[in-house]
Amino acid sequence: LGRGSQFATAEVAMANPLNVDPARCWLHAEVAPSVEAYDHFCEQEGPQQRLTPRGSRSNNKEPPMGKLMPSPEAMIGTAIEPRQRVIQVGVGAEHGILLTDAGIAFTWGDNRYGQLGRVPCLKEEGKRPFPVMALLGEEVTQVCAGVHHCLVLAAPGLVWAWGRNKDGQLGCGNNRDKVAPERVIHPTRKEQLGSGKEHHIVSIGAGGSSSVASSISSEIWQWGEISEKFKEQMDTTGMGGRGGSSGGGAERIVTKNRPFLVFKKEKFLSHFRKAASGSGNKKTEKTHVSITETGCRVLGPGVQEDVVKDLVESVRQLQDSIATERAELAQEEGRKQKDETHGKGGDSNLSVLQDLQMAIATLERDIVVAERDVDMLQKNLQSTELRQEHTRSQLKCVMQQATELNEKQDEVALKMFDEKKGTAGRKKLQEKLDEIRKFVDANQSTRESLLEQRTDTDKEKQRTGSQLREAKALQEKLKTKLKTLKDLNSAVSSASGASDSLVRFLQEKTNNFVQHFKGRAAETDFLAAMQEFENDTHFLQKIETRVRDLAATTSCDKAGEIRTKLICDLLQDLISLRRSWNDLLEDRWLKDDLDLSCFFD
Repeated sequence: LGRGSQFATAEVAMANPLNVDPARCWLHAEVAPSVEAYDHFCEQEGPQQRLTPRGSRSNNKEPPMGKLMPSPEAMIGTAIEPRQRVIQVGVGAEHGILLTDAGIAFTWGDNRYGQLGRVPCLKEEGKRPFPVMALLGEEVTQVCAGVHHCLVLAAPGLVWAWGRNKDGQLGCGNNRDKVAPERVIHPTRKEQLGSGKEHHIVSIGAGGSSSVASSISSEIWQWGEISEKFKEQMDTTGMGGRGGSSGGGAERIVTKNRPFLVFKKEKFLSHFRKAASGSGNKKTEKTHVSITETGCRVLGPGVQEDVVKDLVESVRQLQDSIATERAELAQEEGRKQKDETHGKGGDSNLSVLQDLQMAIATLERDIVVAERDVDMLQKNLQSTELRQEHTRSQLKCVMQQATELNEKQDEVALKMFDEKKGTAGRKKLQEKLDEIRKFVDANQSTRESLLEQRTDTDKEKQRTGSQLREAKALQEKLKTKLKTLKDLNSAVSSASGASDSLVRFLQEKTNNFVQHFKGRAAETDFLAAMQEFENDTHFLQKIETRVRDLAATTSCDKAGEIRTKLICDLLQDLISLRRSWNDLLEDRWLKDDLDLSCFFD
């Protein structure tokens, strides 16, 4: 955490305003101080501290570039001391992640891509670390950060990732950004990377837009931008080589958003270290070397390797046992909550409330993504308009230059016409005319390229404008749905639990929909398909009649009328969607429906 300002210093100037224990704190250093912070420092220390024109100070005092921040407060039952001890820190472009001795990961900083492990919001966090709530049930053993993503290793050797995923650096099988920790998926077993005792991950690392991991069985995995130019044999089962295979089989590009096995145990050259040299027929004793057994640490001279190995193994076993106990505790709490829910007798209403809350949370995340897309498209549209304006100004200058060149060409040609043939003046004018013609040709070429550029920019503007309109329409649609669901959630919350007949009606009709259309396979016979469409029409008409009867009933209070209207609107939307789907399916049989050949046979 050195100082990156224009004033060269030998070390980071640190401040400890809270007088915290250095053993229970972490260093927070800024890249460069702000003007306000520097002015405030000079006001406190006096005018003699202000820089001279050459950039030197009158004495050795400097504004603090870094300060000791207190570690996160310990949760009950996780540590003996009042504050946790920070054991690892990783920083990205504008965010950071730290790990405490309680096995909890904390994040802070920029959260545009969800790299803090929580939903992006406008709330100011003040650069303070907050725990990654989704991993509180895991025993985190290692953390690291890329430019805009985070990687975490949890006992007993499982890998989690979240944040930016444009280049597949999260390894979850797709390229969508994640605002919550996601499991890094094994490419062939379709389970979390590190599952299985023989494949536990012992170390992880994150690059700019890449991630790597090494397992206890000497396997090295990589995914993200680093795998962009790697190839593998199509007949292999997840086993890769050094950037491709040496065999003669067909090759394919490695999928970047899945872990790629770069090295496996069989590819390492081993048994080269010898404890003692033998002579004659005496065999040489081999030395077993493993950096995993020493916790991937380089041991200095005089360090007892066996003691370090025992300590590393003890810590690993302790972390595994803590992870197991946390998982069992989470399962027990889940069972208790389920039992409490059943004991209250409000299963139906509570289930509806939970579904509504989950749908609201999903819509809110989708709206955040849609707003981000709209903002990006607006910026792209502004950039396109600036390029258009720049192209128009260039084209105007080129056309003005072409006019001047044509006038100059006509003037020189007229003068050359007046000169006699064979004279030095005519020869000089001929050379000047040739030079002007070259400029005219170059001007014409430049104008053509600018016209093509203007055409491409116009097309790009039309395309971006169309995408922007679609994104805004989607955003408005999501906001309308969110408002409807929030109103319904508010109405359901104020209802009287299981006694609310409207909620039971909604659930009953929804279950009828599911049972009627569940497991529906496409018909291959025309008559059977038409019979099925007719049955669906009768079913939808019956549901719609019940909905109309419900809407016609009057309630004694305004809240009841609002609930009735919301539920009727939801069911009507469901009926309309199903009818639209049936119309699409019925279009498949349009040709058979219009076939009248059977009447003329």
